[in-house]
Amino acid sequence: MNDLREYTEAELSMLVFNNERYYSALTYGLFEIRELLQDDEVLYTPDQWGMLCRDYFDALDLKQPYELRLQRGIIMRNITRHAGTVEQVKRLDSSVNGNPRFSFTIDGYTAVTGVDATHGYEIQNFEGKNCVAYLGSHYGKLTLNSITESE
Repeated sequence: MNDLREYTEAELSMLVFNNERYYSALTYGLFEIRELLQDDEVLYTPDQWGMLCRDYFDALDLKQPYELRLQRGIIMRNITRHAGTVEQVKRLDSSVNGNPRFSFTIDGYTAVTGVDATHGYEIQNFEGKNCVAYLGSHYGKLTLNSITESE
């Protein structure tokens, strides 16, 4: 079972769009995705499903096969787990849409928040706290995929 309910709204979309099995099922529609998620016992919130639906309709415009998206760096790759204290949170230039971006350090690795990602609004709340972060390669940069405070 994969319980995503404690994570951000974007977590379900990241799971679907960064997983070849789910991504290839998108061509059959959201109903097929829901069936696969139920078969895999993935738990999610209504807000996470809503964001996935919005992202799905945005992705219809892309019409690019998974391999091409992976090759072009559109999909986050090489996601690894890092545990430690979030330090050195620094503001970067905002995205073209005006959303905040930050760089930060965890477990000796310096990463950035994604462009137009909700992490840009929440990363400052984790500064100085012990956290578990998943970082991956996105457009050639070490980028935050998800983060939670550890107990």
